[in-house]
Amino acid sequence: MLENEQVASDSGSTDSVRCSDKVGDPGQNVAWYRVRTGKKINSGGRFELNGLSLKISNVQPNDAGTYECRGVSRRQYLTIYVNGEFSLCTFCS
Repeated sequence: MLENEQVASDSGSTDSVRCSDKVGDPGQNVAWYRVRTGKKINSGGRFELNGLSLKISNVQPNDAGTYECRGVSRRQYLTIYVNGEFSLCTFCS
C-alpha cells in the first residue's frame, strides 16, 4: 500500500517530515530516497535522519520534490513544496 502526504516549507526554514508508523516497525529505521534522482539520502550536511523522520535544515527551493521512505514491506511518498521569494530581474547587478 502506498501513502502520500504533502508538506509546505518556507525557504531557509528547518523542517521535518515523518513516515507513517505503518511503514516501519517500532525501532526500525527506514531508508529515504529522493524520487527525482533515485538516490538514497544519508545523514550529513543539511539532512538528518532519525528513525522515521527526515529533517532538512536551511530548506532551499531545489529541495522541493517527492521523497520516499521505504520500510521492509511498505513505502510512503512525501511531497515537499518550498515557499520562497521570487523576483524577475532583467538587469540585476
